[in-house]
Amino acid sequence: MMMMMMITSAVIMQTCMGKDVTLHVSASNPAMLLYQKFGFKAEELVLDFYDKYLPANSTECRHAYFLRLRR
Repeated sequence: MMMMMMITSAVIMQTCMGKDVTLHVSASNPAMLLYQKFGFKAEELVLDFYDKYLPANSTECRHAYFLRLRR
């Protein structure tokens, strides 16, 4: 899984040369460290971002960070 995320991040960075790259990542996702290593910066904590995607009884984290890689 981690290798797939690294490859995906590399592809995104290659195809978006000269453009900012933005994404949301769950506040509890350890991939946050990987994105930071690639230079992404957290700009905002979005509360309840995943509410519309998760069942009401889910214990998954509902918050996300909005990240940006400035190019």
